[in-house]
Amino acid sequence: MVSELHRMLRMVGSRMRKLRSRWSLAACWFAWAAIAAALWRNAERLQFSGTQLGLAIAAGAALTAIVCHLLAARRTYDPDWVARRIESRHPDLGAALLAALQQAPAPGAQRLGYLQSAVVREAVRHGHKHRWERDVSTPWLSLAQLAQLSALALLVAACTLLVQRGNALARSAGSAAEDKQSVRPVDPTVQVEPGDTEIERGTTLLVTAEFGRALPIEATLVVEPARESTDKVQEQRVSNLPMMQSFDDPKFVGRLASVSEDLLYAVEFDGRRTRQYRIVVFDYPALERADAELVFPDYTSLPPKQIEDVRHVTAVEGTELVFRCRLNKDVSEAVFVDREDRRTPLVRADDAAPVYTVALTLKESQRFTLHLTDDQGRGNKTPPEFVVNVVPNRPPKITLARPARDVRVSPIEELDVAGEVSDDFGLLRYGINYTTPGGATHDVVLGDPSDDDNLEHSVRKRAELSHLVDLEALDAKPDQLLAYYLWAEDVGPDGQTRQTMSDMYFAEVRHFEEIFRQGEQPTQQQMQEAQQQQQQGHGAAQQAAELAELQKQIINATWALVRRERDGSPSPRFADDAGVLVESQQQALTQLDEVAGETTDEESLAYVAEVRESMETAAQRLDESSEAAGVAGLRPAMAAEQAAYQALLKLRAREFSVIQGNPQQQGAQSGSASGASSRSQQQLNQLELSSEENRYETQSRAQDQRLQAQGGTEEARQVLDRLRELARRQQDLNERLRQLQSELQAADTERQRQQLERELKRLREQQQEILRDADQLQNEMASSANAQDTADAQQQLAETRDRVQQAAEALERGQLSEAVSEGTRAERELNELSDEFRRRTADRFSEELRELRSSARQLDERQQQLAETLAEQREQRSRSLRDDSTREELLQGLAEQQRAFEDLIERLQETVQEAEEPEPLLARQLYDTVRKATNDRVADALDVSEQMLEVGMEDGATEMMRAANRGIRSLREGVDGAAQSVLGDETEALRRAEQELQQLQEQLDREIEQALGENAAEQQSGRPAANDGREPRQSNASQEATSRDAGQRQREGTQPGGAGNSPPREQQPQGGAGDEQARQNQPPSGSRNSNGQAGEQQTADQPQGGEVSAAADGQPPPRASGAQQPGGRPPGSGDPAGDRGGAGPDMGAWFDQWREGPAAPAGPITGDDFREWDDRLRNVEDLLEDPELRADVARIRDRAEAARADYKRRSQDPDWERLIDSVAEPLAEVRTRIRDEIRRHESPDALVPIDRDPIPADYIDRVREYYERLGSGK
Repeated sequence: MVSELHRMLRMVGSRMRKLRSRWSLAACWFAWAAIAAALWRNAERLQFSGTQLGLAIAAGAALTAIVCHLLAARRTYDPDWVARRIESRHPDLGAALLAALQQAPAPGAQRLGYLQSAVVREAVRHGHKHRWERDVSTPWLSLAQLAQLSALALLVAACTLLVQRGNALARSAGSAAEDKQSVRPVDPTVQVEPGDTEIERGTTLLVTAEFGRALPIEATLVVEPARESTDKVQEQRVSNLPMMQSFDDPKFVGRLASVSEDLLYAVEFDGRRTRQYRIVVFDYPALERADAELVFPDYTSLPPKQIEDVRHVTAVEGTELVFRCRLNKDVSEAVFVDREDRRTPLVRADDAAPVYTVALTLKESQRFTLHLTDDQGRGNKTPPEFVVNVVPNRPPKITLARPARDVRVSPIEELDVAGEVSDDFGLLRYGINYTTPGGATHDVVLGDPSDDDNLEHSVRKRAELSHLVDLEALDAKPDQLLAYYLWAEDVGPDGQTRQTMSDMYFAEVRHFEEIFRQGEQPTQQQMQEAQQQQQQGHGAAQQAAELAELQKQIINATWALVRRERDGSPSPRFADDAGVLVESQQQALTQLDEVAGETTDEESLAYVAEVRESMETAAQRLDESSEAAGVAGLRPAMAAEQAAYQALLKLRAREFSVIQGNPQQQGAQSGSASGASSRSQQQLNQLELSSEENRYETQSRAQDQRLQAQGGTEEARQVLDRLRELARRQQDLNERLRQLQSELQAADTERQRQQLERELKRLREQQQEILRDADQLQNEMASSANAQDTADAQQQLAETRDRVQQAAEALERGQLSEAVSEGTRAERELNELSDEFRRRTADRFSEELRELRSSARQLDERQQQLAETLAEQREQRSRSLRDDSTREELLQGLAEQQRAFEDLIERLQETVQEAEEPEPLLARQLYDTVRKATNDRVADALDVSEQMLEVGMEDGATEMMRAANRGIRSLREGVDGAAQSVLGDETEALRRAEQELQQLQEQLDREIEQALGENAAEQQSGRPAANDGREPRQSNASQEATSRDAGQRQREGTQPGGAGNSPPREQQPQGGAGDEQARQNQPPSGSRNSNGQAGEQQTADQPQGGEVSAAADGQPPPRASGAQQPGGRPPGSGDPAGDRGGAGPDMGAWFDQWREGPAAPAGPITGDDFREWDDRLRNVEDLLEDPELRADVARIRDRAEAARADYKRRSQDPDWERLIDSVAEPLAEVRTRIRDEIRRHESPDALVPIDRDPIPADYIDRVREYYERLGSGK
C-alpha cells in the first residue's frame, strides 16, 4: 500500500513539474525576445555583427531555460511538498496524507501495523476516489505549452531580425570604412556651420561649408532623419541637396526649409564627406487654446456657461471663472502674471493632453499674461494676454418719466407720477413713497413678487410704474409741500436685498388764483439797470424765494446723504458731509434774518418765526448726527428741513409782472424768484402777450448744437496744432542759438561779430513773436467755451509762457547760455503739454492710428522696392561692382526693414493695451492683425532672406521675400481697416482738404490780382508802382487749376466759386464786395473824389445776386464758397459788415464804413486774418496722410509765414512775384496732386498721372506756347 501511495504522488508531481517548467520557459523566452528587440532597435550603436548578437541571445536563452527547468522541477520530486499541495486542494484529508507518508514498520517488523495500514489505505482510497492527478488539469498544461511555444517563436523571430539588421549595419559600416580608407582625409580647414545645433521646429536653417584652400567644383548636403526605422525607409528619406556657391567667399550654402524633426547632415564634395552633424528641433511652450468656464452667482439666475477659444471674458462680480489652457507640450511652470506682477500658478489637469487650469473669483477687472517655462528653461516667445472685465452688480436704475421735475399743483389736482425702473439681473419690488411735512408717509408698492398676480415682476428686468396722487384725498392746503420719490429693490452682490431710491421731487401746492400782468417791454439799457438793481438789493419776496431755493438744495443734499449711507455704519466722509450741511443750514438762518428785517406785516413775521424754528431744529438734528456719526438722525432732520421749506412757500408773492423776452432776457428777468418763474413757465406760455419787439435791440442768432460740438472739436484741434507749432519754432530757435553761440566764440573779426549780432537781433524778434503767440493762445483757451475743461492745460501753458519770457529776457541781456537753457525747458514743456492736451481733448487714438497707418504703408512700400531691386539683381547675373553695391544696399535695407517691422509690431501691441477698455473693437482688430503677422513669421522670413542674400542664394532669398511681402501686405491691410474704423474714409478727408485748399487758393489769388491791378493803376496815373518793372500775371499752375476746375464744374452742372448762382471768379473776384466794374471804378485808398460817395452808396444799396430773397425773409444772405467780405476778410471772420441783408443793425456798420472811406485792399498776407488763413492751411495738412503732400503744405505754410513776418517787419507790400513762385503756384500744384489722389482712390483702375513733377519756372512759358501751338493745329 505504501508503494501505491508513492506511485500516485509521483504521478501528481510529474504533472506539476510539467506545468511549472512550461510557464517558466515561456517567461524565459519572452524576456529574451524583449532583449533581442531592444538590441535590434539600438543595433547601430553596437559594435557587433548580427550573427554574434543572435548567437549570444540563443546561448543566453538556453542557459536560462536550463536554470528555469531545474528550479521548477526541484520541489516536485519531494513527496512531502506534493502531499501538502494535495492537502491544500482537499481540505477533507486533514493531515491524513502526511501521516500516511510518515508511517514506517516498527523496528524489527517487516510490515505496517493495523492502524498504520488503515491510515495508508484510507489515503490511497481517497486518491483513487478524487483522482489527485486531475488537480493539475489538462487544459492548464495545454495553455502553458502554447505560451511556451509562442514565446519561443517570438524569440526565434527577434533573433532572426536582429541577425539581419546587425549584419546589414556591419556591411554598411564596413563599406563606409573602406570608402574612408580609399579617399583622402578631409581638409581640416573646412568649416561647417552651424554644426551641431538646436533650432525651433518649422524654421529654416542655412548650412554653410567654408573651404580654406582648394574650392571644390560642387558640394552636396546629405540629410537624413536622426531616428531611423528600417533600411528601406531610411534609404527613401535620405536627401541629397545641391549647395550653391557664394559669389564672394570660398563657401557653399545649402538651405533646409521648415525643419520639423531631428536630422543628421553632412557635406559631400570631391569624393569626400564631412562628419555627420546633428540638428535637434525643439518647440517653445505655447498656448494652443484657452477655454473658460463661468459659474455665475445665484442672484443672477444664470446657468453655467462655457466659452471656447477665448482671450477676453466679461462677467458679473462674484463669478467663478476657470480657465482651461491647452498647451503644445508639458511645461514645468505656468503662471498668470497681472499688471502688479502678482503671480497665479496654473495646475496640471488629469487629462492626457497638456491642459492646465486656474480658478479665479472675479472681484475687479484684471489683465493677465500667461508665462510658460518648459523643463529646458525656455519661455513662450509671445505670452498671450487674457483680459477679464468684471461688471459690477449695479443698483436698479430709476427714471422718472413724468413730471420729472418739481411742479406746482392745485389742492384738488391729481398728480400723475410715472417712471421706469430697470435692473441688470431682475427686480424684486418697486414703488413710490410720498409724504407731507408733519403728515403721514405713504409707501405704495407697485410691484411685489409675493403677490400672485404680480409674480412675473419678480423676474422682470424692466418695469414701468404709474401712480395717481390724489391731493384732495390728502386734504392738501395751499403752500403745503409734497415730497415724493421712487424706489426699487434687487439683490446685492452679498446676496441680500438692496433698496435703491431715486432723487426726491417736490410738488408745491399753489393757490387757486395767481395774478400775472403784462409789463412794459424794456430796452437793453433798462434791462442792465434792472439787473444791477437786483444785484444790489432785493425785496422781501425775492429774498424769500431765493432762501427757499437754498433750503431746497439743503434738502436735496441731505437726501443724497441718506441715499449714500445705506449701510448700518456710516462712511468715513459722513461726519464732514454732515458738517457741511450744518454750515449750510446756519447760512440759511443768516439769510432768514435779512428777510425778517425787510418784513413788516404780522402774518409774514409769523411765517418767518415758523421757518426759524424749523431751521433751528434741522440744524440741531444735523449737528447731533455729525457729532455722533449716526445716520439715524438724518430722517428727522429732513422732516424739519421740509417744514422750513413749506413755511417759506407762504412768503411768496402772488402777483407778478411779466414781459415777452428773448432767451437772453429770460435768464435775467422774472416777476419773482428764478425758481418760481421757471416752475410757472408753463402757465406763462399760455398767456397771450402782445409781441412788441424792441427794434433797436441787437439781434443774435443761435447756433445748432451739432455745429457747436463740431466747433469745440475743431477748436481743440487748432489749439493742439498751435502747441505743436510753438514747440517746433522753439526747437528751431534753440538749435540756431546753439550754433550762434559757437560762432560768436569762434568769430575773429569785427565784421563777423556784427553780422552775428544782427542775426542775434533777428532771433530776439523771433523769441518775442513766440512769446506773443503763446499769450494769444493762452487768451484764446481762456475765452473758449470749454475753458473749464482745459484749466489744467491753461495753467501749464502759463508756466511754459514764463519759461519763454525768461528766455527772451536772457536774449535781451545777451546771455545765450541761459537763453538756450530756458528755451530748451520751454520746448520740452510745450511738447509735454501738446501730448497731454492731445490725450485729453482730442481722440487719443486718432493720431496714433495715423502714425501706425503711415508706418505700415511705408513698410509695405519699402518692401515692394526691395523685392523689385532683388528681382533686378537676379536678372543681372554679372559680378560687377554695381552688383556688389546693390547687394549691400539690399542687405542694409532688409536689416532696416526687420527693425522697422519689429518696432511697428511693438507699437501695435502697446496700442492694443491702451485701447482695450475705451475702444474694444479697435483693440480686437489690431490684436488679430498682430497675431496674424506673428503666425505668418514675417520677421523670420526677413531674417532668412537677409542670410540667404548675404551668401548669394538669390533664388531662395526671392522665395522668402515673397512670403515676407504677403505678410507685410496683410499687416498693412489690417492696420488700414482698423484705422478706417476710427479715422473714417481717407477719400472723404482728401475731398475736404481739396475744398479747403480751393478756398484758400482763391483768397490768395484775389489778393495777388488786386495788388497787381492797383500797381498797374498807379503806373497809369503817374505814380510809382510797388513792383516796378514786373508784369501783373497769374501763376501758370493757378490758371491751369482754375481752368480744370471750371471744366469739371461745368460737367457737374455748377460754376466756379462754389455756388450755382454766382458769376465766374474771373468776373467777380470778390463775392461780397460788388461786381468787377464797380470794384475797378473805385479809387484806391487815400484818394476821394466827388463820385466816391455815390459809388459807395450804389454798392451798398444794390444786393448781390441771390441775396434779395434771403434779405426779404429776414435771413442772412448766402455767401459763395470762398467769397471774401469787404475789407479783405474771409468768411467766418466775424465781421458784421459782411452780412448784408438790409437789416437795421448792419446799417451802423455801413455808415461807419461810409464815414471812414473805402477799405484798403487786404487779404491773407496783408490783412488781419492771416492767422485764420494759416490755421485753415494747417487743417489741410492734418487731413492729408501722404507724407510728401504734408511736407509740401508745411513748406508752403513756412513761406507764407515768412512773407507775413517780412510784411509786418518792413511795413511794405510783399514781393508779389516771389509770393506767386513760392506760395501760389506750389499751392495750386498741391491741389492738383490731391485731385489726382482722389481719382486714384475713387477709380483705382482709371488712368491718372503718375509721378508728375511740376514744370520748372524757366520753362513754363515755353511749355504753354508748345501746347497752344499743338492745340491750334499748326
